[in-house]
Amino acid sequence: MHPNGFSASAREKFSAGFFPPKPPADKPGRGPNGEHPQQGEKVVMVAELVSSDQQGNEAASIVAYARWTIHREPREEWDWNYDKPETAESLGEGVSVEVYTKFIGNLKRLARKHARGDPCISRLRTGSECIYCFDTFLTPGTQASTP
Repeated sequence: MHPNGFSASAREKFSAGFFPPKPPADKPGRGPNGEHPQQGEKVVMVAELVSSDQQGNEAASIVAYARWTIHREPREEWDWNYDKPETAESLGEGVSVEVYTKFIGNLKRLARKHARGDPCISRLRTGSECIYCFDTFLTPGTQASTP
């Protein structure tokens, strides 16, 4: 997805999507009556590697992270069954839109197929060095799976 490394622009776009702002109340959403999608509850976990140098100074480095979104209530179809085309402007400079669309786009299609609007835990962003994004879904009565 990032053939020449992760550009500052791509890092900025990725970071902005980690905790997207709530939509303004005065701007209509994409729902049939102008509703906004459910935001769900956001949970973030960060793993740090703490090391000490010969003088006993400790330094921590983030080695992995994950963000989950918890949807406790069923969602209407308009809230989950849509395809948002990505562009170079939405992803950031240097991102291969074609690779992103094939990889992440297919993961999102599988999410729509299997999780639908059922209550679920969605692991939207995980990785190391802000490079990887995966989707995992846990719906009632099933085991966690990675499409």
